[in-house]
Amino acid sequence: MPTEPAASPAPPSTKADRALLWEPGTAERENARVTAYMDWLARDRGLLLGSYGELWRWSVTEVDAFWESVWAYFGVAGERGAGPVRDAAASGARWFPGATLNYARNALRHARTNPGAPAVIARSASGGRTAITWAELAAETARVAAGLRDLGVEQGDHVAGRLPNAPEALIAFLAAAAIGAVWSVRPPGPGTGAAAPARIGPKVLFTSDPAAAEELRSAPTGPPTVVGDLPGAVAWADLGAGGAAREPAYTAVGFDHPLWVLDAADATGAPRPVAHGHGGIVLEHLKTLVLHRDIGRGDVLLLQADTGSTTWNHLVGGLLAGATVLLYDSGDAGPEPGRLWRIADEEGADHLGLDARHLDACARAGAGADGLALERLRGIGSWGPTPSPETSAWVYRDVKRDVLLGPAWACAELCAELAGPSPLLPARAGVIAARCLGARVELRDGGPIITRPMPSMPVDPAGPGGGEDPARAGAWPLGDRVTVLGDGGCVLR
Repeated sequence: MPTEPAASPAPPSTKADRALLWEPGTAERENARVTAYMDWLARDRGLLLGSYGELWRWSVTEVDAFWESVWAYFGVAGERGAGPVRDAAASGARWFPGATLNYARNALRHARTNPGAPAVIARSASGGRTAITWAELAAETARVAAGLRDLGVEQGDHVAGRLPNAPEALIAFLAAAAIGAVWSVRPPGPGTGAAAPARIGPKVLFTSDPAAAEELRSAPTGPPTVVGDLPGAVAWADLGAGGAAREPAYTAVGFDHPLWVLDAADATGAPRPVAHGHGGIVLEHLKTLVLHRDIGRGDVLLLQADTGSTTWNHLVGGLLAGATVLLYDSGDAGPEPGRLWRIADEEGADHLGLDARHLDACARAGAGADGLALERLRGIGSWGPTPSPETSAWVYRDVKRDVLLGPAWACAELCAELAGPSPLLPARAGVIAARCLGARVELRDGGPIITRPMPSMPVDPAGPGGGEDPARAGAWPLGDRVTVLGDGGCVLR
């Protein structure tokens, strides 16, 4: 095994910094899904890895073997093909060149094995609640996909949404993915931005927001067909009406076929659109959600998200793991402090993810979980700046004592977490537990870079129209202010 990359100088600390807040017991370690994966590596691949640190070092050294094992361990639905994991001629930028798959097929395959269980629970700030079973989700996706095909949408076409965090957004996305169309979405309302939807020139736009429909009339390919509650639009209920298919007809696409276009920021902070491939997102999100967040079949996943954030993409990725995804539309103002604790308690959430700023707001307001059992809650995640030691300690004092607080360092350009929690590692105040599997992050010239390729690296980093791929140079620069500690933990400022 190679030596560890050099750690950066640690920032000044107080006595409360890095204090131990929680550590897994024997039962937590033995029952963790990452432990089952390590046991499988020992049985199937002859790899005896005795700790998270050893597993991480193997994952960033034997890069191809690691990502091939993720495909095999999770039994990704698709054709692996006989080709290599990476095309050497592409300098590490082209993954699984002989493979075909479809994101939606992988997300909805649980409809065959668990049809009556809830796949989606939707809550709104107005008090509404909807539950959708796996079978219902697959059938609705099939109906909408058939309707999109009736409107002329084909593989490679673009479909956009101006939609809230509600079932219609999730179903429209899955339907577009099933066809092999490229998805882009933003919340409705002013100030949410339409850069990616306008730039890609969607053939179909899902929205009931008249301003959004008007805004996209000037799209490069002409005005899209609008689906929604607007004059002259196709009604949602009429799309594919009369269809009775139990699941969509999936289009098998190449591993790097674009799944969606997101707006991200490059290393200088300048915004730019990025596209991620079906295969890279399937592997990355299975790895993150199952091996790091310990989420699996039957778990309930709630993340604070709107459709314009990459957190929404991780939330819907819970379907890949067989989890029930809990969509909460908090409206324009966002959730009030303490509201998400109550929803997590009412719906029996196993994992709750919060924006770090919202978590800090809850701590400042004293909006803890008084009177709530939170019986099933095993993990609390956060993204953005690493929560302060004071906020971290507050979670264990005023929310729940027996829980893994797992802040993360997320990268929108890769739609991936570069550092995050592990159920095998303790939680410490003000610290992200470790660099994530497959993510070799090092500090060079004072800034963080990724020095090993990852399959969720953008398939078209400059957005439609192309551009130079930094992954071909063997390093991906990052614009974040991060400290990598000597034990592998990280602090994001």
